Amino acid sequence: MRNTLQHWGVDADQAEEGLAAGGLDNFKVEISGSDPVKTIQDFIHQHCFDLIVLATHQRQGFDRWLHRNLAERIARRSGEMTLFVPRDGEGFVSRETGELKLRNIMVPVNLYPHPQAAIDAAVALADALDAPALELTTVHVSDDDTDETPRFEAPEDAGWLCQHMTRTGDPVQGILEAAKELEPDLIVMTTAGHQGFLDMIRGDSTERVLRESPCPLLAVQAFDAKPDAVFD
Repeated sequence: MRNTLQHWGVDADQAEEGLAAGGLDNFKVEISGSDPVKTIQDFIHQHCFDLIVLATHQRQGFDRWLHRNLAERIARRSGEMTLFVPRDGEGFVSRETGELKLRNIMVPVNLYPHPQAAIDAAVALADALDAPALELTTVHVSDDDTDETPRFEAPEDAGWLCQHMTRTGDPVQGILEAAKELEPDLIVMTTAGHQGFLDMIRGDSTERVLRESPCPLLAVQAFDAKPDAVFD
């Protein structure tokens, strides 16, 4: 963290004092175990965290089977809100200057899991970062034109510009195509865990979008997640 602050031209000592004065402390922990996912999971469950931030390689196909994906497994097992940042991509904070670049947020919506938790999380994150005027685009992709669009509450605060987009086709591919068109700084999605054998093999919709997302993705556990959903 100190190296990053110094690269941004910020005095690390003054920055840490400022963070501490604002109620934000930072500390490093080294833990060991034969299973890194379980070791991290146990640590998470022993403490209270509001957000987990993980880098991801976004591996696909055979490469994905060859290398274990730790980020998705950690997020699933923790059940906590998780921000995935593509390892080789650009996040919404400039690596060179530290400037916040959060302007455009995209939230895919569907009847299940309900998107309200994702919308609320997007608003809370923007407020916490004191982000300027923001554009929120909700995207509903259905297999056919008869699929019903869910009802949700969009932010009404000043500074938010909200719009809705509908598409027909495969939901995951439709979301990825919308992301290429909109070029969002952040995608926020609700996740309901694995719902069956097929999800266990290929991942749920959030995980499949994550693997090709052009930007960071914030995964939020849905309010209406089914009791038998598998988060392990």
